Amino acid sequence: MNKYFLGFLLLGVIISCSHPKPKAEQYISENDKKVFFPDLKDGDTLTSPFLVKMGVEGMKIEPAGMSRGGFGHHHILVNRKGWLINKIIPMSDSTFHYGNGQTEATLELAPGKYILTLQFGDGIHASLGEELATSINIIVQ
Repeated sequence: MNKYFLGFLLLGVIISCSHPKPKAEQYISENDKKVFFPDLKDGDTLTSPFLVKMGVEGMKIEPAGMSRGGFGHHHILVNRKGWLINKIIPMSDSTFHYGNGQTEATLELAPGKYILTLQFGDGIHASLGEELATSINIIVQ
């Protein structure tokens, strides 16, 4: 009876050690992921050109290239509130890509009222949706 117990115990140890351990990213819930403007707030009045810092929590920044879960890079959308999830964000005069993994950029905008949206995208510039987007209104003098 004792040798069976030891055999089952050894088998249990082998099985428990052979399963891969979950990565920390697997414990991050959708509610813990967010993008934000650390130095700008809704209603700010700015003088062009101005520095925009870009923040993210719950995701890791990496340059464009491959699409990997938990990784991506920033995009700034001018006068648009977010991009549809899984849709490629095209490069244009109102969609700025920071595919080298930048976390700050200088924007030059003509005087006026604007909506700035920080949108996180994956390695191939596909939007990660509204959960990873935030918008603010600014005035440029």
